[in-house]
Amino acid sequence: MKNMKRILLSLILTLFIKVSVAQQIDSLDSASFVTEIIITEMAENENIIEELKVWPAETSFKVSIDIDHLETVEIKNCVGRTVKTLKVDKGQCINVETLIPGSYTIKAGNKVGKFIKK
Repeated sequence: MKNMKRILLSLILTLFIKVSVAQQIDSLDSASFVTEIIITEMAENENIIEELKVWPAETSFKVSIDIDHLETVEIKNCVGRTVKTLKVDKGQCINVETLIPGSYTIKAGNKVGKFIKK
């Protein structure tokens, strides 16, 4: 029964995301809402249990993340597609200049956070 509920929830979330994309999300608030859903789904599906500290919350150039050692980092857009994967070490900034403006999630190990690209 739990698997049926998860499958149904996953289908509903997928449908919601596709509808949101079809409506061409214009505001950062809408994109941020979709990003929250993606973070929640990632947390449930991948056993992510901690929030990743990301700063600044809004940027045009670079973001920093709070990690203790070298990690593979994934950056996902507001519809959950991976747009960038790279290795990042403690204290290293991540260049996001090439990303289009919008809301993004960052996953490093079992942590996930978010930022907005201006």
